[in-house]
Amino acid sequence: MNHRPVAPLERLALVGFPLLVAVALLVAIDHDPARGITFSNSPYTDEAWRALNARNLVLLGSWTTDAFALHLEQLPLSIFQAVVFSIGGVGLVQARLISVAATVAMAAILLIGLRRPLGVPGALAAAVAVTLSTLTLYYGRLALLEPVVSLALCLAAVAAIRATEAVSVRRWAVVCGVAFGVALLLKANALASMVGILGAVGSLAVRIPRLRGFIGIVLGIVAVGVIAWVLVVAIPNIEVLRETIAASPIDSIPISPGGWLADVRRFVTANDGLVALTWPILTAAVVGSIIVVWDGLRGGSRLTGTSSAPTRLALIGGSWVVVGLIGVASFGYQPNRYVVPLLPGLALIVGSAVSVIDRRTLGQPGALRGVAMAAIVGLLAIPGLVADAGWVSSTGRTEVDGQAAVEAIVPAGAHLAGGYAPLFAMRLPVTTTFTIGATPLNQGDLYAAGVRWFVVEAGAPPPITSQHLAAWAARQERWCTTWGRDATRVCLVSLP
Repeated sequence: MNHRPVAPLERLALVGFPLLVAVALLVAIDHDPARGITFSNSPYTDEAWRALNARNLVLLGSWTTDAFALHLEQLPLSIFQAVVFSIGGVGLVQARLISVAATVAMAAILLIGLRRPLGVPGALAAAVAVTLSTLTLYYGRLALLEPVVSLALCLAAVAAIRATEAVSVRRWAVVCGVAFGVALLLKANALASMVGILGAVGSLAVRIPRLRGFIGIVLGIVAVGVIAWVLVVAIPNIEVLRETIAASPIDSIPISPGGWLADVRRFVTANDGLVALTWPILTAAVVGSIIVVWDGLRGGSRLTGTSSAPTRLALIGGSWVVVGLIGVASFGYQPNRYVVPLLPGLALIVGSAVSVIDRRTLGQPGALRGVAMAAIVGLLAIPGLVADAGWVSSTGRTEVDGQAAVEAIVPAGAHLAGGYAPLFAMRLPVTTTFTIGATPLNQGDLYAAGVRWFVVEAGAPPPITSQHLAAWAARQERWCTTWGRDATRVCLVSLP
């Protein structure tokens, strides 16, 4: 089954499904994030913050104009953004295209990479489960890190899967190592997923000796990449990197067992609405695990080199998810977007179970098998598509309209400051200084430094030092909108 030519219906699935994912994400690529999905305000801030340094490079000729240097923490994404902005212009939609492309590429990688070990039904089920998940559809059109991290981890996992079948593993080890390296350079918490995936491969290496060499090559490539980043990027920029990290959300891992258990308990009980947003793929993965284990026991298979492909894939996916969830739960800051890069692991389990069902029902009528497959795909896809359609119909274009409004008001050569300044002045070739809350980043006397434009939230303290309160009292509101998780009034103000 795995080596036969691609039939017309299968070709339609392999080509048509990624196109469907692209359409679903592109149809509202200029819409605002829907409210009520996460406790975090990140969907309303991080898109601009993540793109700020690439925007600076393209519009102003320098990665940084202040102490904010997030590009050092997410170098691969910032390079992608700079290339896209250089070609298509700077803008929110252009930044989001990277996430859309990553999500579509993930669907294609799963379809193509899993077709051989699982067959088209299993590969299609895996791709549908993850890319049409409610959580993926929400974050897949936002200019955040998670979609690109998901793609990198997915590519690494597929390379590891192909290595379990290949006679020579070097090529797949290189692909896997580079993909893991990119994931880690994008976001350090991808380390837990890497440990989970390689841990599963390590268990298979007990009976498949060539996988030991695979793991060695992968770890070597990752080590070289990390060391190169430390030597070339981190050490020469250690002070600015330290300041930028200090301005990030509190992501520290508790140092005491009690603190760690408290964070894990909070994740299990709260988890930012994760269960409600992922129940189709989560339920399918739980049921799928039972099916794969039952199939393995019935066939006398063990988690060894002689185990079936679905068993090996489910092992890799399960280890990826379990270790990854422990990693997420170990941080004090637990927004549901941190789980997006773990969803492909659940999808591997789902695809493995569907492959088992497909193989076990080969003697059944084709029409019956087709109806069963359609039902599985529908259960996986419909909840996410329905939720996405609701967001599309209920969200507006405050971000892009606000950027146009600010662009028409702020004069050339101006200098803006504020947490939302990088967002609403994204397209303008003017300096924007990132400030947020009580963090020490860029908290000097901005007024004395020549800043006369601020983007401020209602009720927030004046963003200037006490000796300039008279100037603050004389401010003029030039444009206002409602923005953020809590729908707060946000205004562009000018000072004399």
